[in-house]
Amino acid sequence: MGADIATGRTVSSEETDWNAATCVDLETGEQVASLHAHSSPEEFAYDLADVGSYYNNALIAVERTGDGGTTVLTLKGECRYGAIYKHRDWWKRERKIVEVEGFPTTVKTRPIALNKLNRFVTDSPELLWEEGFFAEALTFVRDEKGRPAASTGAHDDRISAGWIAYYCRLVVLGYLDPISVPAEGYIPSDRLIDEDEAESE
Repeated sequence: MGADIATGRTVSSEETDWNAATCVDLETGEQVASLHAHSSPEEFAYDLADVGSYYNNALIAVERTGDGGTTVLTLKGECRYGAIYKHRDWWKRERKIVEVEGFPTTVKTRPIALNKLNRFVTDSPELLWEEGFFAEALTFVRDEKGRPAASTGAHDDRISAGWIAYYCRLVVLGYLDPISVPAEGYIPSDRLIDEDEAESE
């Protein structure tokens, strides 16, 4: 499960961002469940634990930026949920690899994670079922700096939950090593299609 925790950021004059989570099958990547709610980080932790428990104690990867740390602590403490994703990172000061609970959305991880989601949507759209995800995808555009993000007044909470889920799925399957993967820029969908066509020729 990938989980994006609301920061309280104002999206429009009437609405703030949402908590969102998506649960995917480890082997196929098929989306099996989703959550979308206005709730506190603590309340959302209980929701995540309930869904995770239902789906074979699913590994939960919570974006740890902002209030995500509160959600992780509630999952571990009050919910006593043990299957929490730990991200491997190089700790420069101590010169060693550390594991920290939660997913860090950074300038390095965000493009890679979004590219992995982009690839999955391009290759297997039939395995995604959440209408709200596609609604957000239609308003997920490049800003003036070329960075993919929700257009003004739109949401990207489900997109964020998706890129976390599909990044961490690849890590668990052994296809992606957070330590050794090189940094990359955002890859447009049309370039993914061009690469596929070039490989098939």
